[in-house]
Amino acid sequence: LEWRRSTFPIKYDEIKEELEKGKYVLRGLDRDGDVIIYIRGCLLGPDTYSSLENHMRQVFYLLERVRAEVLKDPMDKFCIIYDRWDVDRAKSDKPWTKAIAKALGDQYPESMKRCIVYPSNRVFRYIWNLVKVFFDPVTAAKIVMVGSSDELYKFIEKDQLLKTAGGTDDYEFKIEHVETKEMMSLEMRNLERVAPDPQSVY
Repeated sequence: LEWRRSTFPIKYDEIKEELEKGKYVLRGLDRDGDVIIYIRGCLLGPDTYSSLENHMRQVFYLLERVRAEVLKDPMDKFCIIYDRWDVDRAKSDKPWTKAIAKALGDQYPESMKRCIVYPSNRVFRYIWNLVKVFFDPVTAAKIVMVGSSDELYKFIEKDQLLKTAGGTDDYEFKIEHVETKEMMSLEMRNLERVAPDPQSVY
């Protein structure tokens, strides 16, 4: 694919500064046993990166490592939680929304099982109806609006959720965890696969 040729390789040192911010965290399994990737909305926003292109390179880096090291089979999927706690209007970022939508729809259409947006109130649901035009219909259908913790527990057990998302897992992100399995829960560490060179993703 032309996209892959123009995007990779991605070297760890090139995106380390972005990774250090902990905007994306890999942690826990949903009720189907699929890997959870958190998007921490409170850490996002147009003022949190110098270049959207470089920001997206960390996204591709992490997604490729999930596919290579964590998923047991190429056909396995991941579940995204877009954590909206402490997100205000200043965090609104239409270019980022378009970039994420394009990445998930064009490059990882079969890998994302669902994206849970939590918490989702009436205002955000209205906004979603406006911005979902950026998503292809298949990807848009995988977006699930969740308004309460009880509703979230239908998809993910409490002990598999970070405390910030209403769970009991008190994990705190550290940059060195990107290169180890400490970012993963015990259940995820048991999904052993042969890992590629951690310094670059091809």
